[in-house]
Parts: sequence; C-alpha cells; structure tokens
Amino acid sequence: MDPVSILGLVQQVAGVSFQLYQLFNAIQDAPKEFKTYSSKVKEFSETLMLVSEKIKSVEEPGSSVPSDLIQCAKQRLADCNNNLSEISTVLEGMCDKKSIGKGSQTIELRRNRIKWMMKKNDIRELFYHLDMRKNNLALTLDMVSL
Repeated sequence: MDPVSILGLVQQVAGVSFQLYQLFNAIQDAPKEFKTYSSKVKEFSETLMLVSEKIKSVEEPGSSVPSDLIQCAKQRLADCNNNLSEISTVLEGMCDKKSIGKGSQTIELRRNRIKWMMKKNDIRELFYHLDMRKNNLALTLDMVSL
C-alpha cells in the first residue's frame, strides 16, 4: 500500500472512531435527557389543567368574555393536550420492561438508551410543535384577559 492510501485509511478510521465516540456519549446522556423531557411533560400537563379550570370559570353565564374567544381558547388548549399526549405516548413506548434473564436490567437500560437515540429527533420535533401551540394558547389567553 502506498503512503497516501494508508493516510486515507487512517483518516477514515479516525472519522468513524469519532462518530462512535459521539454516539456512545449521547447514549450515556440518554437517561438524563429522558428525565428532563419527562419532567417538562409533567409540568406542562399540570399547567394545562389549571388553564382548563380558569377557562371554565370564565365561561360561566354573565362573563364579559365573548363566547367565540372562549371557544378559541378551548381549541388551543385541546391542541396542546393532543400534542402532549403524543409526546407522552412516545416517551412511554421507550420504557419497556421486558425480562431477558440474567443481567436483564443492564440490557433493558442499553435498549432504552438506544431507543432514545433513535427517537430523540422525533421528540424534539414534537416539543417544537408544542412550543408553537403554547405560544398560540398564551396569545389567546392574553386576549381573554383583556
């Protein structure tokens, strides 16, 4: 083999090694990221419940808020709930508890970390859409409070 070919091979091996290093680091960070996203889902779900109660109280007869604005707020709330439900379904699907036998907890952890890596971009996209819906809801609620 000539020196140029060897250098090219070394460069390819270094590139692949670096990619594997990045992948393994990302897999190790998966539980922390998963916990963060799960916490965000729980917190926002609790907030949506409070917002729902507030909308119900504004909806009572004699309210100065127009009914079409209340309906708009309800729809925005439903959109957020649907998106949150989608995210929850994806997150729950990543925590399967299959027993494999000896060392099954380690295998489950690795499997869940790999699942996380495969679904991470999907979850980020769902959270992006949720952020857009949250902004719409916030704007609508601002209009309700005017």
